[in-house]
Amino acid sequence: FYGKGGYLDTRVRLVRKPNLETGAIDVDFDITEGEKITLESIKIEGNDKTKSIVILRELVLAPGQVFDSVRMKISKMRLENTRFFEDGTVDLDSEETTIPGRRNLKVKVVEGRTGNLTFGAGYSSLEKAVFYAELSQSNFDLFNRRSAFQGDGQKFRLRFQIGSQSNELSLNFEEPWLLEKQLALGFELHRITSDYTSSYYEQITTGGSIYTRKRLFELFEGELSYGYDQINYTDISPSAPSFIQNMEGTYGVSKVGFTLLRDTRDKIVNTTRGNRLELITDFA
Repeated sequence: FYGKGGYLDTRVRLVRKPNLETGAIDVDFDITEGEKITLESIKIEGNDKTKSIVILRELVLAPGQVFDSVRMKISKMRLENTRFFEDGTVDLDSEETTIPGRRNLKVKVVEGRTGNLTFGAGYSSLEKAVFYAELSQSNFDLFNRRSAFQGDGQKFRLRFQIGSQSNELSLNFEEPWLLEKQLALGFELHRITSDYTSSYYEQITTGGSIYTRKRLFELFEGELSYGYDQINYTDISPSAPSFIQNMEGTYGVSKVGFTLLRDTRDKIVNTTRGNRLELITDFA
């Protein structure tokens, strides 16, 4: 309660006083409030590849505001949930200044590995042999070649899969803070070839989608998307029923989607409390 008001030095001492006549115990709270603290500036250490702005935009404290210790804990949780830093290495603390009633916020981090290259092979009765590979970077920077395209908090994923019954190629990109505002913009492109949907024909789906996501109010986020697919039915077997043979050709599917999301989880990985609720609706 006191930390929320900026009284960082408040000390609360609990004193128990037994009452020998009644057998009960009285409790006294001895409170030393201290002075109200204002946040002077923010110092960041340990971000070798991640830009300082990427860290600053996750903080819910700003210079000139009351130094709220509850908001400091929320800021730490938000930084940990980015998964840009090693587990247990995000540390936020107050730092003394020469100005009475003012302190700095010191943010210390240790950079983690945010890029992944995954590949493998498998076998199933449906697909027979399958080989796949995926390259992803959760702290991507499209315009920073010197830092191996890392450090701006963008999301990037490239995946391909080759199998005896299907092939897939997909590309995903997201800018979570467009123009440094809490507005995400992303797109997805894909091409999928499969002939396990039916033994009569082969289906080729080529298309993509674009979406934007924004915090609406409190813990609710809204996402609006538009996607377009071209579906081509080809290589139709002569023995296929007439209604399937009439399907041969290319069809366009235009789709608008809206998603409402509420996420109260304390941690994305190893969650200990909270929940995630999604309402998804599409019109095609």
